[in-house]
Amino acid sequence: MSELGLGSVDVLLLVKYLFDFMVKSFLLIIIIRIFLFFFRSSSAALRSFIWTCTIIALMLLFFIPAVAPAIRLPVLPDFSAQLPESQTSPESVTPALESQQEYVSGESARKPKLNILSLRFHWTTWVGLVWISGSLLLFLWILLGKLGVIWISCKSRPLSDERKIKILYSLKELSGIQRKVTLYYSPLTTVAINTGILRPRIILPGEALKWQDEQLKVVLLHELAHIKRMDNTFDLLSNAVTVLFWPNPLVWLVNSSLRAERERACDDAVLRAGTKASEYASQLMEVAASLGSRRRTLWQVATISQGSSLKERLICILDPKLNRKGVHLKIGILASLMIIALMLQVSALQIWDSSPKIATAVTPSELSPQTTEEREVIPEESKEAEKPSDRIPTASDKDQPEYARIQALLKMLDHDDTKMRLEGVRALALLPDEKAVEPLILAMKNEVVGVRMVAVHALGEIDNPRARQELRNALYDSSSDIRLEAIKAIVKLSEEVAFPMMEEAMRNEVNEVRRIAIRGIIQSGDPRAWDIIEEAVNDPDSVVRKRAARAIMEMEDKDVKPQKEIPADEKTLALLEMMKSRNVQERLAALETLKNIPNKWAQQAVTDAVNDESYKVSIAAASYIYLWGGEAALKGLIAASRSQHTGVRKFAVAKLAFIQDKRSAAALRERLKDPDPEVRKIAAEALRRFQ
Repeated sequence: MSELGLGSVDVLLLVKYLFDFMVKSFLLIIIIRIFLFFFRSSSAALRSFIWTCTIIALMLLFFIPAVAPAIRLPVLPDFSAQLPESQTSPESVTPALESQQEYVSGESARKPKLNILSLRFHWTTWVGLVWISGSLLLFLWILLGKLGVIWISCKSRPLSDERKIKILYSLKELSGIQRKVTLYYSPLTTVAINTGILRPRIILPGEALKWQDEQLKVVLLHELAHIKRMDNTFDLLSNAVTVLFWPNPLVWLVNSSLRAERERACDDAVLRAGTKASEYASQLMEVAASLGSRRRTLWQVATISQGSSLKERLICILDPKLNRKGVHLKIGILASLMIIALMLQVSALQIWDSSPKIATAVTPSELSPQTTEEREVIPEESKEAEKPSDRIPTASDKDQPEYARIQALLKMLDHDDTKMRLEGVRALALLPDEKAVEPLILAMKNEVVGVRMVAVHALGEIDNPRARQELRNALYDSSSDIRLEAIKAIVKLSEEVAFPMMEEAMRNEVNEVRRIAIRGIIQSGDPRAWDIIEEAVNDPDSVVRKRAARAIMEMEDKDVKPQKEIPADEKTLALLEMMKSRNVQERLAALETLKNIPNKWAQQAVTDAVNDESYKVSIAAASYIYLWGGEAALKGLIAASRSQHTGVRKFAVAKLAFIQDKRSAAALRERLKDPDPEVRKIAAEALRRFQ
């Protein structure tokens, strides 16, 4: 265990996140509960559908960040933004800031240590432990029940009674189920259950072998309704939500309501199939009487059939006024969209009051992260008049708590624990753009690559001259990953700002940086791009050369003329690289351009292409060779007559017949021994013409 133990920032943020979800889930469930109160006369199928959507919304609320505009509703103090008092006292803040400046200026090689008070006994530690322990215990309880169901499923036997199987097939067709459903029985269970998600299985109790057809139909209709509704799948999801958020009583309420409405919806499906309510109720009573007072085993508690008392189900079954309709598609889509929209709005709530009460005793002179001598050289276009918001807040600013918080986060960047540094830079990245620039530039000088990675990504999202200059500096970072992140951010900037940086990136020694840069340059459409593309055809990296060659070909197809003609030799080298591509279309495109380049390397490349593994490339090369005419065509067709592709050899032999030359005659005589009879026939006819 580290110095901070379980009370570290990780636990603080975890507990804060759980509390955040607790409040938001409370609000979401209460709103949906009120909505259902006004629609209490709706069918059980619709209410079950809405509760299922609620479960899904709760899971999305936990894992998906807010995408709607933030809605400030500060009802809870932000304890994660307030570090212990000993961390922010004058004695601890000032030395940390001084050590930060020493590190930036290179005057001190040592890493300053934060004397952060251990939070081992902080209340958030115990909250986190209790929360996690409860989740583990509940998970084990549900897992044991599910294992019991799996054990019974493994011990069950397939039902061989053809009459009962025919009943299952007819009811499955009546229910509109396309999936295969198998029928089993087991003496280990006293109730019918269904298991499996991809391959559903209905397991009947041992007494089912003596059931009458009517009783069997009722039970099968109920279980098939569960299968059609995919209740096994949603049961896993509801269990997961309960395990994760068990301290929230409303989550238990949602789970209980979902189970109850699910059973009623399946009962309604049985009644819609034509079963009389009185007969169905009497059969349920018979099942209850046969079970008597026997206690339910653990696996029975875990099955989806548990969720509504028998008394409540009988009352609903015998009530003729109840709405027993299913869920109409349009209503289901509308309800889903409404719940998703509600979830997105709730997720946008900011419930934390992030105004920490921290004492500060740092002078403005200690605050500046860089002196004039330490600042990077900024281009003239970047030397705009800095607004007060373009720097870190000083002690004279009105928002002193925000200033103190930034200083505490800057101290975290020098902590011995890498996780603490990462938490610090992530928090800095969440600051408003105008306040985040200078702290993030400081973070770019951190020796931890992960810290610089977060910082450069955040700087790429900020429209500020200082941020753009730091992105340019990041192209020369010692880590290639940082360089890649920087060039990815640069290509997203406006063309006017990004083009000079991309041009500079083309001289970077990291291949991947140049690949991204050349792609951005090509897509820019800037007239200056062609000079860079001309140089790129000689790049040491084959991918860069291919992209440059592809750009040249597209330029020629569109009749776009560069500022100056690209030498044929340089163009050939790039196209030769493209001929090595595994993509057939790329090789065909390169071949299309090579055939028009009047040098020996281009002609040799086209000639070699007659033996390409792709027939399309090989026959295209042979066709281009024939159009050349003269000596080049003769040599190329002779090479094509020895191609591995039969179609290419036929083409070459047929064309050689029109070239009256000793070498073409020799090639034709050679083809008289070709393994393909049609090639031999064409060669023989061609030789007769020579005679």
